[in-house]
Amino acid sequence: MMKIPKSWKGVTVEQFQEILPIYKKAVEETDSIKIIDHWVNIIAILADCQLDDVEALSIPKIKAIIKSLNWLTLDKINGSRKFTLYHNKKLYKAAKQAKDFNAGRYIEYKTFLGRGGLVKNLHLILATIYQPYFKSS
Repeated sequence: MMKIPKSWKGVTVEQFQEILPIYKKAVEETDSIKIIDHWVNIIAILADCQLDDVEALSIPKIKAIIKSLNWLTLDKINGSRKFTLYHNKKLYKAAKQAKDFNAGRYIEYKTFLGRGGLVKNLHLILATIYQPYFKSS
């Protein structure tokens, strides 16, 4: 049985990096067969299964899965942008405004962005933007 994430919480950075170019093609494509082909690839990546497993599904089942992936287009969570996240039971916070970035973090960000672009270096860029949060006592 395929386990498909129900929100961005179930997607890894690697999966995001892999599906983004395919997703862009899927939404820009006009040929129905090619659109389904792109979505089959996206589903296989998100479900962490073989392409053959998804291709074996019926077209109505594939369409139902695609419809359930409407959360892929959301850039807000519960009506607001997300500036905090938990990883390995630790809280991380992102700067909400550019003025909250120090010079070193900004230089790291621009370096990673210039060397291969946003998607390829997303894991490095996120590590630059999101910093561990410690409450001051």
